[in-house]
Amino acid sequence: MKPSKTKKLAYFGILVLIIFVCSELAAFVGYSISQGSLFSWSHFDRLRHEIAEPPSTDKIATNQGGMGNRTKNEVLHPYLGYVIQYADKNCPDFGFCDSKTVNKEGAPIIPKTDDNFIVGVFGGSFAHQTPLLSTKAFFEQELKTIPALSGKTVVIIPVALGGYKQPQTLMALNYFLSLGAHFDIVINIDGFNEVALPARETFGRNVYPFFPRLWHRRVRKVTDFELLSLRGSIEYFTKKQRQWSQRFIDHPVRYSIIGNLLWQYNNKRWANKISQVQNAIIEYNERKDVRKKRKRLSFVASGPKYEFKSNPEFYADLARNWSRSSLQMSAITRAYGFEYFHFLQPNQYVENSKPMSDEEKANAIIEKHPYRKGVIRGYPELIKEGKWLSGKGVNFYDLTQMFASNTAILYRDACCHLNRQGYDLIIKEIVREIKAAYTP
Repeated sequence: MKPSKTKKLAYFGILVLIIFVCSELAAFVGYSISQGSLFSWSHFDRLRHEIAEPPSTDKIATNQGGMGNRTKNEVLHPYLGYVIQYADKNCPDFGFCDSKTVNKEGAPIIPKTDDNFIVGVFGGSFAHQTPLLSTKAFFEQELKTIPALSGKTVVIIPVALGGYKQPQTLMALNYFLSLGAHFDIVINIDGFNEVALPARETFGRNVYPFFPRLWHRRVRKVTDFELLSLRGSIEYFTKKQRQWSQRFIDHPVRYSIIGNLLWQYNNKRWANKISQVQNAIIEYNERKDVRKKRKRLSFVASGPKYEFKSNPEFYADLARNWSRSSLQMSAITRAYGFEYFHFLQPNQYVENSKPMSDEEKANAIIEKHPYRKGVIRGYPELIKEGKWLSGKGVNFYDLTQMFASNTAILYRDACCHLNRQGYDLIIKEIVREIKAAYTP
C-alpha cells in the first residue's frame, strides 16, 4: 500500500526540518570555532539596532526615548569654522545639540548653581558620541562615584561635532568662556581627526592643514554634479545598509543562525560599497586638484602658505599643533579655576591595540580605508606629544592601548567609532583617571 499524499508531505516536512536543524547546528559549531566564542543572538540583534538607528550626517539618534530625530545642517561660523543648524526648536541656537543638552535653554551656557556640577565634553564625533551613545545616564552615574560629587546634579554638556579638530576645540572653549559659560571640568577626547583628516583632505591641495575640515569646499559654491552623484551614492548605500538591518529586527529569520550570518555578509557588502565610494570621492577630488593645480585657490579658501614636507615632518607638525592647543586649553581652564583632562582616543588601526575576531574585523577593518594611513603614521607622533603634555603638567591620558587585551566586539564601523559597550568602557576609564586626580 502506497503512503498517502498527506504522509508524503509529512515525511518531506520532517526531512526539511531535519536538514534545517542540522544546518543550524553546523552553522553554530562552525561560527563558534572560527570566532572562539559561542554564537550570540543578542549580539547580532544589538549590532542591527546600532546600524538601523545610527547617528549620521543627517540625523542624531538619542538614547533618551520619545525625542525623535533632529535634522541638522552644517553652516559656517565666524569663529568655530562650522556649527550645526538644527531644525528643532528645542535645540539651543549655538550650534550644539544632543540628548544631553536638549531642553537646556542656552546650552552650553547654563547657570552655575551650588547644586549642579557642569562637565564640558570637547572633541570630534568620538567625543560627541561618548555621552550620546553610551548607556543612558551612565556617564552621570559614573561621575557621581567621585566622592566630591555625591549629591550633586551632574550636567554633561557636549561641545563636540563630527570633524572637529584642533585648534577648533580650543577656539570653541575660548568662545563659550567669553560668552559666560562655566565648566567645573573640561574633558577633551580627540586625536584621530587631527592626523587622519588632514592626511587625506588637505595634503597636496595647498590648503592650510590647521583650517577647519574641508574649508576650501565650505567657502565656495559647489555645482559639480559628478561629485554630487558620488555623495548621493553614499546616501543610497547607507540607506540600503540601514534597511537591510531594519528588515531583520522584527523578522522571525533573526532567530536563525544561518539567517544572522546572511545578514552579516550582506551588511559587510554594503559597508564595503560605502567605503569604495568614500575613496572614489577622495580620488576624484585629488584628480580635480591636479587638473586645476595652475589655478591656485583664493586666500580665503587656502589660507596661509604651508610647505607640505615629507610625511614624518607633516605628521609631526599636526601632532605639535594638537599638543600646543591642548596646553592652551589646560592653561585657560586653570586660569578660570576649572579642571582639564585630555584623553587620546583609541583607534582600531593603531598597531596591536586590540585583538579582533573575524566578526569584528568584518565591520571594523578595511585595509584601504582612507583614514588608515593617517592613523598609522600620525598616532606615534600623538603619543610622543602626549608625553610632552604630561611633562608640562597637563592631565593627559593615552587610551590607545586600553583595549589591548579585550576580545569583545567594541568597534561598530571601519573609521573610529565604538558601540555602546565600547563607549561605556571609555567612560569608566575616563572617570577612573579623573577620580584619581581630581581634588576640588
